[in-house]
Amino acid sequence: PKTKKHKKVVYSNIEEEEVALFKQVELKKQKAQEMKLPELLSALYHNQIKHYPNWINDESARDKVCPLVTEAVSLDSGKIKISLKGKEYVLLFKKNKTFASHGKFHCEATMQLFARDKKVLTFNVATSDQHLLAQWTPSDVESFIEGEWIDDFKQLQEHIESDERTKDIIYKRKKLEELKSDFGLS
Repeated sequence: PKTKKHKKVVYSNIEEEEVALFKQVELKKQKAQEMKLPELLSALYHNQIKHYPNWINDESARDKVCPLVTEAVSLDSGKIKISLKGKEYVLLFKKNKTFASHGKFHCEATMQLFARDKKVLTFNVATSDQHLLAQWTPSDVESFIEGEWIDDFKQLQEHIESDERTKDIIYKRKKLEELKSDFGLS
């Protein structure tokens, strides 16, 4: 039979394991925050990815889709599947709470990223803006597994930013040429 001393030792080991595990989890959460992964994924999702399923099938909007993305499909329950650099990813945006109080709007949601059907990142987001172009602020990281997905999404962001800079330069050049023409300053 197990003695009281044995039970205390087992319980003590579990407590030590629990403390060690919580420290590891906090370090992983901190790493995800330091790498700004919630901000990266939230911005990519809200500014680009959620539109990709419509844009990819529309000839007039297809150029808005980064060439690193070759497929984008809306699935059920707020999921979007993309093929990024030949790899399949699923992003889930799920609203949890929406409420208005004293004329103030607030909405909370959870974002998840799956790589090869494995959940690799989960974090919460919130907004106080009820407009379509609402700014979502990421907060608590609830899960984080490192992998090549991090570089894939960073490269996606870099490619999008580079394309935007190029388009901006082309637009400004065109406007300068129009001004020169309009005022005979060729």
